Amino acid sequence: MAFPSGFLFSSEDHFIETFVIPLLNRLGYSLVLNYHGSTEFGKDLIIGEFDRFSHVRYHGIQVKYVPSIGLTATDDLIRDCQQAFKNPFRHPQTGHEQRISTFYAINGGSISDQSKTHFFASVQHDYGDNARLLDGKALIQLDRSATIIGVEPVRSALLGLLHEMKFNLLLVDGICNTLKQMIEAEGPYPIQRLSCDATSSYLQRPHGSIIQHFDLLQQYWQYTTIFNRIVDSIDGPISAVGFKEHRAKGAYDLRDQIKSATNQILPLVSSQINQLGPLVTP
Repeated sequence: MAFPSGFLFSSEDHFIETFVIPLLNRLGYSLVLNYHGSTEFGKDLIIGEFDRFSHVRYHGIQVKYVPSIGLTATDDLIRDCQQAFKNPFRHPQTGHEQRISTFYAINGGSISDQSKTHFFASVQHDYGDNARLLDGKALIQLDRSATIIGVEPVRSALLGLLHEMKFNLLLVDGICNTLKQMIEAEGPYPIQRLSCDATSSYLQRPHGSIIQHFDLLQQYWQYTTIFNRIVDSIDGPISAVGFKEHRAKGAYDLRDQIKSATNQILPLVSSQINQLGPLVTP
């Protein structure tokens, strides 16, 4: 058996980075750890998700990229599965030891029927249906269904973030300049405001693609909303000496924080948009 049509990856590393990880993102998973290359007890990748009870479940993935896995190579997969379940991993953000709930062995090529029979007969007694096999054909089907079901909503959310941040980056200087003219020479009051809709929408329904940067995005939302409130307040009825100047300084300071946060987040969002395509065509 050979690889599916369109699987022209140069190596296992290339397969993981170019196909497997982007597919996991499209399926809604958050990549927790990439152990590939260090042989960490049968787990090349560890992904996480929230179940319907709001509990976090982790899944370990062993990745192969060979034309076919036959019976003689199955013992390696069985050993990977056993090691993956028996050995916990340390979460990079929390430092806590965690265990996987499910093990997936996937191959870019085929997996023979004998291999599947021997694998499941060897592991199902201990792990039940929590050990799975996926071959290249199954991956192609997942890639197509993820494209139909999951890609466009995620892409739309990320593009919304991208455009909103670029818009705000251009607008924030103009608002601050108008504020300065208003205070110094009684110029017009700025009527434009920063946009927060796309950021608010993502924070309400975060997707795994950039969820590891949730705190940074939440800070950005806080900066933009507070900036708008400060600008709104400058035109208030309060006429105390220095009130407008003091509020304007707060807006200027937030402008710098908004720019800093934008410069950190934009490359992350752009990278995730790029990872959503191009798609593999079988």
